[in-house]
Amino acid sequence: YKTAFGLAEPRARAGDAHAMTMLGELYSNGLGVKRDYAKAADWYRKAVDGGDREAMLALAMMRLGGYGGSSSDKQSDKQEAVKLLASSAKLGEPKAAYNLALLYLDGQTLPQDVKRAAELLRVAADAGNPEAQYALATFYKEGTGVPKDLEKAARLLQAASLADNVDAEVEY
Repeated sequence: YKTAFGLAEPRARAGDAHAMTMLGELYSNGLGVKRDYAKAADWYRKAVDGGDREAMLALAMMRLGGYGGSSSDKQSDKQEAVKLLASSAKLGEPKAAYNLALLYLDGQTLPQDVKRAAELLRVAADAGNPEAQYALATFYKEGTGVPKDLEKAARLLQAASLADNVDAEVEY
């Protein structure tokens, strides 16, 4: 990890958004460097400004987890996280679409909207995200936010099972 840090740092300082995201990951997880959420958030923010969808996802998850943000305004951190997830999902990041769907399902950070959650799960499932495939299969099985369709549910459960999602394996 120290080698990765040594390679990423000069590239990040030269404006490489992917290298900035790498530094954010290293600081966020304490890999090769002392864990520092503030530095991680700074590097992620720079990468977000450079359009990196993975940095958008990572910074959003930090904000939702209460790390690297404003300690005084948790609601503002959650709103920023939602915006970051939406931007990352628009750029095709399936994990962002999946996590945004979860926010629409729980109804705490965003108003509950199962149809919007199903749309986002479909995006993530189509991109091969096994958790989204399993969740969307459940939607089709029960007719939640989508028309009930047991054949689609079975196909999604199969796909998630093949990707080693244990819950999907059991249900399939």
